[in-house]
Amino acid sequence: ALVDQLLPCPEQERAGLLTNPAFLMSFSDTNANHPVQRGRFVMESLLCREVPELPIGVVPAIPEDPAMTMRERLDLHTKDPACAACHHSMDPLGLAFEIYDHLGVYRTTEAGKPIDASGTIPELDGRDVRFTNAVDLTRTLAASSDVETCFLRHSFRYWLGRNEQASDACAISDALAAYRSSGGDYRAAVAALLSSDAALHRTPTKE
Repeated sequence: ALVDQLLPCPEQERAGLLTNPAFLMSFSDTNANHPVQRGRFVMESLLCREVPELPIGVVPAIPEDPAMTMRERLDLHTKDPACAACHHSMDPLGLAFEIYDHLGVYRTTEAGKPIDASGTIPELDGRDVRFTNAVDLTRTLAASSDVETCFLRHSFRYWLGRNEQASDACAISDALAAYRSSGGDYRAAVAALLSSDAALHRTPTKE
């Protein structure tokens, strides 16, 4: 049964939310993974890095070939100059999750070939960081100060109902300091955000 394949979860196969079948299936269709969407999620939601929208007239299409792995198919896709710039940064992050199929079941081969789920996160905490697969990627992201800062930026947007501006840098910095000094207590971060000048002196949005 599928449940028997998903559980238990050995440490070398799972590491938190990003390797949870529910998350993985949310970036899959009925019979295939969507590594580009997974990579974009990591870029935007965990690293706070902007991914440009597709140029007008460009229709993304990953080649279909059951004899090729997803990495091989994406390599062909990114040879198109119109696709290369964004995919070179997104695809390695998404391909980390190829050790799972579209149902989130752990696997070691695809199309009869060993899966290469390794890649590099450029400029993470000031340096390029290599990872071997999604488990390694997840643990690397969890230990990153860049990801921690991104988490507080998203918190600012949620609690104050708007995107941050340059003048909000102190509010985010103070919330991050409160979060760290409390040992990772999110309540301390929220309290710092809601007591900041950005929250106390915000101008009501005009309808």
